[in-house]
Amino acid sequence: MNEPYNPYTQGSSPIGPVIWELNPLRAQWESLGFDEYSAHLWHSVGLTPVLAAAWRDSGFRPEEARLWLDASAGSRQGISPAEASQWRAVGFSPAIMREWRSLFSVEDSTEWRAVGFSPATAHEWAIATGLGAREAVRWATIPNMTPEDARKWLNEGLRDPSEVQLWMENGYSTSVVRSWRKAWSKVTGNTPDGAMIAAWGACGFTAKNAAKWHQMGFTPQEAQVCEKANISHRKAQRLLRSSSGTPPQRR
Repeated sequence: MNEPYNPYTQGSSPIGPVIWELNPLRAQWESLGFDEYSAHLWHSVGLTPVLAAAWRDSGFRPEEARLWLDASAGSRQGISPAEASQWRAVGFSPAIMREWRSLFSVEDSTEWRAVGFSPATAHEWAIATGLGAREAVRWATIPNMTPEDARKWLNEGLRDPSEVQLWMENGYSTSVVRSWRKAWSKVTGNTPDGAMIAAWGACGFTAKNAAKWHQMGFTPQEAQVCEKANISHRKAQRLLRSSSGTPPQRR
């Protein structure tokens, strides 16, 4: 690794000993607390006296400032010492910061990185779903779940990933879930959860038929026994009314 340039041992420089006395910025450098050597080190980073003082006062050495400035090179906005301090405070090196900075703020980068996302994957989830890191990681842990699939489920109004996982494990697609929710809501006025639909679906019921049996107070297993005995939900309702009065209505 090359040693920092030393004008006293390696010759003169734009503000080296040969012309330091004549340098027009000498007074400004000295007023900000720089001597000839430190001024040269900061000048070699490409900073004016005022900017050099800002980086120095934020706790950076010249070689450190250079790394942060180089890492932000090519971005629409250069990095300030205040921003570099923020990234450094949350454990980002200049190289890692460079990967995240064009995609997320310091705060968001910290959250996505903390739950194990790479910059590219985090950006993909954020764009596709609009979720924050803590929500996205719950969806991302569902087997075979992609950001695009998560968006489809979210568009159906399903925001609980544990419920969505139950739907998926029982082979339900978003279109099937939509039909169940629509039919169920039309009959009962309520929206079914994944566990309820899984139970009725496992017994071979369609959405509309299951909702009618459920509305009458039957469990999936009870309704299944009735249907196997060729007892329709209408006939079962009449039998219940004649034997024990009006059956309780599910809500």
